[in-house]
Amino acid sequence: MINAIKFSIEEIEASDQYFDHTGNILTAARVNSNLNDANHGACNNEAIAIAPVVIKAIEDGPEFKTIHTIRVQYLVRRKLGEKGKVLDIVDFRKDSNGKFQFHET
Repeated sequence: MINAIKFSIEEIEASDQYFDHTGNILTAARVNSNLNDANHGACNNEAIAIAPVVIKAIEDGPEFKTIHTIRVQYLVRRKLGEKGKVLDIVDFRKDSNGKFQFHET
């Protein structure tokens, strides 16, 4: 399922990422992206394009039914294997109707 998400996101030219499904949060990490020096608004705009792709890819996956947050996380990593520094985070939270909504910060 994660590979399907990666492929779908590559189609919107946001290919430098990895995914982590921990607990009830699915994180799409954008590593060393072209938005490293961008403002929060630019990250929001890209995350708003990424989220529907992720939502579509996980909607039928039983392993993702408990997800309540999709997080698009922007980070910079100087070396392979390094944890990296978080530059920005954009969250989409599931509402009472089960739909993911952009969470303004």
